[in-house]
Amino acid sequence: SCQTTAAGVFRNRWGFDVNFSSARSGALPSTSYKEFDDCHNIAVLLMDKSGSMDGGLLDSVKRAAYAVIDGLDDENSSLGIIWFDTQARTGVTISELKNVRVAAKNAVASVEAGGGTRIAAGLGVAHEAIRRLRDPNVAPEDRGREVIILMTDGQSSDDTTAITNAIIEDGVQITTVALGDSVDHDVLFGMAARSGGDFFQAVGDEDAAFIVGQGIVQDLEGFVVVDNKTLTNEDDLTRIPLEVRNYSDKFQAQIQIKELNTSNLSLEDFQLEDPNGQALQDSILGTLRDGEATLVVKLMGAQTGTYTLVVPSSAVSSSTQIEWAELAQSNRLLVESFIVPNLDENGLVQPYRFPDPVAITAYGISELGVIQGMKVEAFVTRPDGSEVILPLLDNGNRFNGDEIRGD
Repeated sequence: SCQTTAAGVFRNRWGFDVNFSSARSGALPSTSYKEFDDCHNIAVLLMDKSGSMDGGLLDSVKRAAYAVIDGLDDENSSLGIIWFDTQARTGVTISELKNVRVAAKNAVASVEAGGGTRIAAGLGVAHEAIRRLRDPNVAPEDRGREVIILMTDGQSSDDTTAITNAIIEDGVQITTVALGDSVDHDVLFGMAARSGGDFFQAVGDEDAAFIVGQGIVQDLEGFVVVDNKTLTNEDDLTRIPLEVRNYSDKFQAQIQIKELNTSNLSLEDFQLEDPNGQALQDSILGTLRDGEATLVVKLMGAQTGTYTLVVPSSAVSSSTQIEWAELAQSNRLLVESFIVPNLDENGLVQPYRFPDPVAITAYGISELGVIQGMKVEAFVTRPDGSEVILPLLDNGNRFNGDEIRGD
């Protein structure tokens, strides 16, 4: 994600490199670190345009696509768009995002719903597009991240098993977005889990855009959602407060405004003020369409405090609705962790074996202040060599493997 990620590596014959005598007394084990430089993402938006998507659902998916297009960075992302119904069609050939941002939005805006739902056909076209883009002289382990982002509201009329297996064997991830209740959740979840992608569930038309937009930017760019907020007609709808926390090296706000008067309105009419009230330039991206605005505010190395997005007063009314998410990324955070040794009754270390629980102690260090709301994940390698990613939660819910909240 174009960050330097410090990953603690613990080694001995059981996978740990721990001084057990000092660990028992509370001291930290020795840790070595490996730097990962995985900067370039190749993402293909594979979007369902079948007849069942007609109406609010397709509009919501379009808003999600706008948020993704504006949310990803120019310097480390290539993007392609493929629509599918009974057949699959390329809307935008995979290209560096900075060269196709406008074309990608135009391709999304022009699509209309109709036809069947052949997910396998869409996956095949998306996979082939990624394969054609590769440099044959680059080894598989040296390629950047490749991910297909599948958004659908239905069940496939063709069998997805063979193409899914081929994509997974080729090292491409599949992130899936289930829209509504008619999808085959097991198939979509299985694609994501087996390929190392993410699975998102959108219950209705209204939340699809936020779920997809936030989730994909988190996944590909390494951001974390810090807060979700709304403004109602009881608030000042012309001033949207955006809070930059003290650990944020990068900040991004994804904003959806509905019931907005977009006639004669342009992006230049929106202004961003810093905490001192000074106007900032070139920090606002977005799409205005059919009485709605999908905006993304990007800040890098910004000072801590409350920024304000100023919305033209002539464009808002008592029915205007504003919802936004604030995301943060920090390169100056370090998570230290160690695995508590499994001791028998004689105090001797034993390997962990299923179904014994594995106790992991982890804490965060920041150069900038207190860490709150950050996502922590464990990368677990199974005995057969496959890998699974587990979120580590501190909510006191034993279903999630946590015994004590806030420890």
